[in-house]
Amino acid sequence: LLLLLLLSLHITSAQQVLVDDLELTVNVGKFSSPTDLTFLPHTDTLLVTSKSGLLQQSEPPYDSRTTILDLSVHICTTGERGLSSIEVHPSFRDGRGYLFVFYPHAKHGNCDEDGENGPVNRLSRFWYDNGSVGEEEVFLETASLPKDHHNGGDIAFGNDGYLYVTLGDAGDQDTPQDTSNLFGSIIRLTDENEIPEDNPFVSNTNAVRCHETGGKAPMSNQPCLEIFAYGLRNPFKFSMNPSVTDQVEFYVNDVGAASWEEVNVGGTAHGGANYGWPLREGYCKHGRDCGETCSNRSNNNNNNNNNDDDDGFVEPLHAYNHFGNDAAITAGTFLSPRA
Repeated sequence: LLLLLLLSLHITSAQQVLVDDLELTVNVGKFSSPTDLTFLPHTDTLLVTSKSGLLQQSEPPYDSRTTILDLSVHICTTGERGLSSIEVHPSFRDGRGYLFVFYPHAKHGNCDEDGENGPVNRLSRFWYDNGSVGEEEVFLETASLPKDHHNGGDIAFGNDGYLYVTLGDAGDQDTPQDTSNLFGSIIRLTDENEIPEDNPFVSNTNAVRCHETGGKAPMSNQPCLEIFAYGLRNPFKFSMNPSVTDQVEFYVNDVGAASWEEVNVGGTAHGGANYGWPLREGYCKHGRDCGETCSNRSNNNNNNNNNDDDDGFVEPLHAYNHFGNDAAITAGTFLSPRA
């Protein structure tokens, strides 16, 4: 049995759902604007990313840290931008292996909100060897970012060995329903930066590798080969479900707009899924609140607010409303309860 813990910016709500036997223990000193953390496999070594572009390493008793990678010269930190995530390759052994990071790169020498010549979101790989980090290998770049928010940018390996990465809509809500653009999607790549043969658009003869064409296809009828699922607004964090071993399953925390926050189920059973943004928000048509008691489309009789039954969108596993209050969903993880 696994418990999915959801974190939101609404502190009171988070306290209300705290499991009784969980304890808060501060084991690590303060980091400046930390955005993600992970332990190196088979070790107690902690890696922490910061908004400013630093990747820092800390050893027990975690009262000091060493900067092992500094991207601050190349990174944009305006708005919600910054070094957002770190993932370690599953084959990491004996202090050696690949690290993957996601950050907004000042490709054109600026951090402007410019959809033509602004920064791009970048996925990169680095070789790690006992505290030393090698040269950058760029795996993916999006188109220039029109706004300084909705970057997504979480990274995780599935039990199929493939790399999954979330991408936000970059503040342009026209992009998530456009599969010729990487924004608003979940992408899937091999660990050598190739396209898995069963990615949803591989069989489409018009599909292109959008990383090679500036983050979007030359024509609107050319879907991106990297896309695994789409229709997301700002999938800030997602988590693999460790209890599912015969396929890949993950839960995506998609930050909502005016009314609804979502948890969506993804994975190999949902390849090609369209989660509906911006046509849908939560269980509802975007811009409608469906009433405060709406839990899903099937038990809500207000058909003027909900989409038609044949719209083809994948409904959230869970959605909660905030109606303008500060309750953005920011993270979720799985916890094995004590026996």
